[in-house]
Amino acid sequence: EIDAEAATWAVAESFVSDLDAEETTLRMAAANVLGELGSENTVAPLLQHLDDPNPRVRARIARALGKIGDPQAGGKLVEPLDDEHVGVQREVADALGYVGGEQALTGLMNAADDEHETIRRTIASSLGQFGDTRPIDTLVGMLTDDSDLVRKSATFSLIEILSNVSTEQSDELRNEIVGKMAAQEDPVIVESLVEIIEEGTQAHQRRNATWLLVLSYIERE
Repeated sequence: EIDAEAATWAVAESFVSDLDAEETTLRMAAANVLGELGSENTVAPLLQHLDDPNPRVRARIARALGKIGDPQAGGKLVEPLDDEHVGVQREVADALGYVGGEQALTGLMNAADDEHETIRRTIASSLGQFGDTRPIDTLVGMLTDDSDLVRKSATFSLIEILSNVSTEQSDELRNEIVGKMAAQEDPVIVESLVEIIEEGTQAHQRRNATWLLVLSYIERE
């Protein structure tokens, strides 16, 4: 009986070799296919090509690594967070949220003050995917960002984190976050909470958004 991972690698192997192809479009296509195949055996060769001379290829490789989601890729994948091309940075920041792990988280938090709004917004969204409280301080700090979109993404991620911690932790965190939100008196944050309440698909997300909205109002009174 053929092992499924071995069979996938047999298919992926030819595409790995295409990462060295002369044609840019072929290298891009190879990265796309490897991401869809999702084999952890392709993580190492993908990481080795993160320095491809073409930014479109680097972006596709980052996206592929995000789809595979191997935390061991985090240490190397954080390096292009300071790539000279914003499109590559954005793909890296997004992929790190799916890759997870300590190195990915640290890299994202360290880059949370990036000069580009689109990068800060992507980082804020990615930080909500780690499923624990470590990004809380960074996200709370991002509630003071000059960009409405960054503040909105940070709000959504805070709600996501609150929805994935224990009830005791959730109570403590709500009080911490509420103080920051109340001090802001930011209509964007309020609008984000209302949007979650009205359109959220998960009951615990709507519940936490409601609590934050109510407590923020009480805090301001």
